[in-house]
Formats: sequence, structure tokens, C-alpha cells
Amino acid sequence: MENEKCLALIQLYNSKGMLWNSKFLITITKVCAKNKITTLLASYRREKSRIKKSHITGSAAGTVYVSKWFALSEFDFMAGKDTPNDTVDTFPDVFT
Repeated sequence: MENEKCLALIQLYNSKGMLWNSKFLITITKVCAKNKITTLLASYRREKSRIKKSHITGSAAGTVYVSKWFALSEFDFMAGKDTPNDTVDTFPDVFT
């Protein structure tokens, strides 16, 4: 797939939250789009991991990894996907 077509697919994927947001109850995907998105998401995770690993405490500014992957900025809508939800303490505090 050409880069422009991949970017268009990512934008379409972004607009269809039911495909990537686990809070939607119904997910409808096509095999080809699902396979391509799976590949693109793996690349996104790889790039985010490389960036995170390069920000080790004590690293020089010149050693920070800068991604050249064409679709990294298009996947920014996925940045908070894996952050945990807020929890509510339902157990009474009996020791106070």
C-alpha cells in the first residue's frame, strides 16, 4: 500500500472508534483492513517503544530516538488508549 493510502486508512480508522475503542460493544471489521491496521499498529507500538526507551534518565539530548516512520503522527489519537481508567475504592476504611 502506498503511504498516502495508508494515511487515508489510518484517518478512516480514527473516525471509526468502534474498530479500536474497546468501550464499543459492536466491532465490525473487514479482513483486509483489519490485517493492515494490525500491521500498522504493530509499527506504531514499535516506534513508541523506541522513543520511550531512548528517554532513559541521564541520556544526552542527542541520543533521543526521533522516529522517521511516516504514520507516527497519524496514530496520535491512540496515545491514551492503554491508560487505565480511574478506580473507585468501594472497600470501607475500617482502620481510621
